Amino acid sequence: MKHLFLCGLFAGLVAGCAEPVDTPTAETSTEPATADTADHAHDDAAHDDMAHDDAAHSDDHSQLVSEVDADGLTKTLAENSVTLIDFTATWCGPCQKLKPALHELAEEFEGKAKFVEVDVDKSQDLAAKYEVEGMPTLIVLKGDEIQKRFLGFQPGETIEELKTALEAAQ
Repeated sequence: MKHLFLCGLFAGLVAGCAEPVDTPTAETSTEPATADTADHAHDDAAHDDMAHDDAAHSDDHSQLVSEVDADGLTKTLAENSVTLIDFTATWCGPCQKLKPALHELAEEFEGKAKFVEVDVDKSQDLAAKYEVEGMPTLIVLKGDEIQKRFLGFQPGETIEELKTALEAAQ
């Protein structure tokens, strides 16, 4: 069964973010295992091993970008002069593509700016408060004042604009 998979929140939609995906249905998920599904299960296990290895290498970056809820964001804004909020979701493809670049940027701005992620599915109140209309949405704040807002992700261009906004907020 095909569904339209949208990376937009509320009525917003990021260009190029809508993609059709197959979702499992009751009929397909209860089929007996075949050689193909057994091979797929083996591939999944191998992928999990690689993901575990990748996680071990990315632990340094994970400390630089933390996921926060409303209370965590309030505390972060009070403790840091410059904060970058990444409004994201696990199901948003462009959001996931942006993560490695944000982690590198967080390393570059370590001690100068705090980077946080807000999962819009878990913190809908924050998404509404900051008027998030599509994803990814990135907001640079100085104290609790918005300096710059970015919607969508254009490789290279978005990162350079983020660097400029973060430097200007110092």
